[in-house]
Amino acid sequence: MDFASIGRVNYITQRCNQTLKQIQSIDPMIVYVINGEKQIECEGEYFRVKTGQLVLIPAGNLMNINNFYIDDKDYQAICYSWHAQLLDQFALSHFYQSNQIIKKN
Repeated sequence: MDFASIGRVNYITQRCNQTLKQIQSIDPMIVYVINGEKQIECEGEYFRVKTGQLVLIPAGNLMNINNFYIDDKDYQAICYSWHAQLLDQFALSHFYQSNQIIKKN
């Protein structure tokens, strides 16, 4: 999966009902799940994210800032602005290595 080709208009993510859906957004975000599992609401839909997954969601539904941290005892995630010039190398390397972004759980 080519990183540059994804960073355009159509983004693939997983919905909590395990089906795949393409969403469009001017300013999406990448959610990298460090530990745990949580459902994130996005435009009335719920996206289930688990450890090691990368999920693309519209940034406007969370917070339109470069870095947004969610941290509680069961869940840790880092959201990266898609329009940032460079993503964190750790998250980027996992983005390349992981096919979970287009697989059912």
